[in-house]
Amino acid sequence: MDQVDHQKIEQERFDFLKLIYDLSDGNSSRVVSWRDRGENLRFSGEKITELIKYLYQEGLVKIESENNVSITDSGANEIGRKLTNPENPTEHFGEGVITNIK
Repeated sequence: MDQVDHQKIEQERFDFLKLIYDLSDGNSSRVVSWRDRGENLRFSGEKITELIKYLYQEGLVKIESENNVSITDSGANEIGRKLTNPENPTEHFGEGVITNIK
């Protein structure tokens, strides 16, 4: 995988985790439905499944049911660190990740 592909994948992971963070207000006890929202980011169903699998394996989200997830405290902290200091890499997101998504 080249650098461009890696940055694209990292950005997609950030964008999707940020979506879950926003939907849950960063609250790890709030369960959110991701299906319709992920499609709003123009991710296919297959891409969404891939993103959730990665985020789950990294301990950033918890799968609650087929269409529902919650952000973990680790996931909320990871987003918070990146939003606070976007130029600094975090454990999961490098300095090239753009944090000013809508």
